[in-house]
Amino acid sequence: MQYSKKVEGQETLDYKQTQIQKSQANKENSIKIASCGRDAVLIAIATGTPEEKMKEKILEWRKWLWNEVYNDNISTPF
Repeated sequence: MQYSKKVEGQETLDYKQTQIQKSQANKENSIKIASCGRDAVLIAIATGTPEEKMKEKILEWRKWLWNEVYNDNISTPF
């Protein structure tokens, strides 16, 4: 009976550790996505993009930033 409780306790700890690691990875990915969006807007504005082409340029910069700057071999969300 004592051994069984230790095994269950270890399984619970292992499960918690796995869930924490997944949560941390999701948080890091969310930060990268937000950073790409923010930086794309800043670059588009700083380069003097005309208002009518702003959306198009922001999307281009966001994709470029994700693939070239923030690339950690994660599949692109864009």
